[in-house]
Amino acid sequence: MTEDKMKREIGLQDYEAQSAEALARLQYQVDYSKALLSALTIGNGGAIIALLTFIGNTGSKVDPASMQGAFGVYGTGLACVLVAYACGFFTQLYFYNVCQMQAWNGQAEALGTTGQNEFEADMKKGNFALVAGIVAAIASLACFVGASLMALNAIT
Repeated sequence: MTEDKMKREIGLQDYEAQSAEALARLQYQVDYSKALLSALTIGNGGAIIALLTFIGNTGSKVDPASMQGAFGVYGTGLACVLVAYACGFFTQLYFYNVCQMQAWNGQAEALGTTGQNEFEADMKKGNFALVAGIVAAIASLACFVGASLMALNAIT
């Protein structure tokens, strides 16, 4: 096998592998979005409902200002959920673009030319969205803990 043919074969294999990864990333995008939105929404939204139910059923005395703060922080946690969800979506979008451009570069190499697709910018955007999503998810969890502590302090 000549060196040129070998490069083409390697390029074809790279194209096939990167195309398969790009398709898998689309599925990851859907799965991550569903799981993240569900888990964090249930955590913060469920806490609001549980707290309202507790107050209504027990007749406990509560400090209205502290309770209002707790509901506000739970609401902020829900907003962080939506931000994390959006970041997860964009992370996978940018990483999908990277994979597809790498696949096109591999395809070009399989045809004996050089791939011209630049993907570094999308890789940086994907990494930024990933970090932002993790920060938003941690913030949502922190809101849940903080609001729960506020709610406990509000119940006298």
